[in-house]
Amino acid sequence: MPEVVYHFAPAYWGKGLATELGRASLRYGFEEHRFEKIVAIAKPENAASIRVMEKLGMHYEMNTSYYDIDVVQYTLAREEYKPTAEAAYIMGRHP
Repeated sequence: MPEVVYHFAPAYWGKGLATELGRASLRYGFEEHRFEKIVAIAKPENAASIRVMEKLGMHYEMNTSYYDIDVVQYTLAREEYKPTAEAAYIMGRHP
């Protein structure tokens, strides 16, 4: 199943990069590849990453394990996806 995955060095936290990357990744996955569902995970204590997933419109699906690391899994189905102008610009689809 396709996933949105990111990992930034602390110097780049809080700059909106994860949200931008997430928006572009969702647009690419849903519009270019026509995926039915995209999954994102974060460690349960990583409130910032969970907030990014929620800002992207993703919703909590379950607690699970990824390579023996406890994570929360969020998902977004294609019919729930709402593209943004920012994602279009990042993907090179600006006027």
